Amino acid sequence: MTTLADRAGRDVPAAAGRLVGAPLHALARELGPPWAIVGDELRRRYPFADFAAAAAFAAAVAPLADADDHHPELIVGWGRVDVRLSTHDVDGLSARDFILAAKLDRAYADAR
Repeated sequence: MTTLADRAGRDVPAAAGRLVGAPLHALARELGPPWAIVGDELRRRYPFADFAAAAAFAAAVAPLADADDHHPELIVGWGRVDVRLSTHDVDGLSARDFILAAKLDRAYADAR
């Protein structure tokens, strides 16, 4: 079975549309906590030991986001990176958000 992190977000067309109901909740369960759906965004905070580690993670996110042509909002602070994902083309959440979130989780696990 292919995991979310193994999928290519770039291959999810805008025509696939906004996720609602059962499909939205299925992907949320697959991704799992600590990700949370807040309004029309997928959000998570990644903790780090200091600002340098948080900034390094934010820099590591850039090539992942570029590869999927899907760019999250990152808020970098001392010891944390807050991530917010949504798909502007559909005015809400799409599979692209969950795919990139899973890739960020993998990158975070690899960096630890």
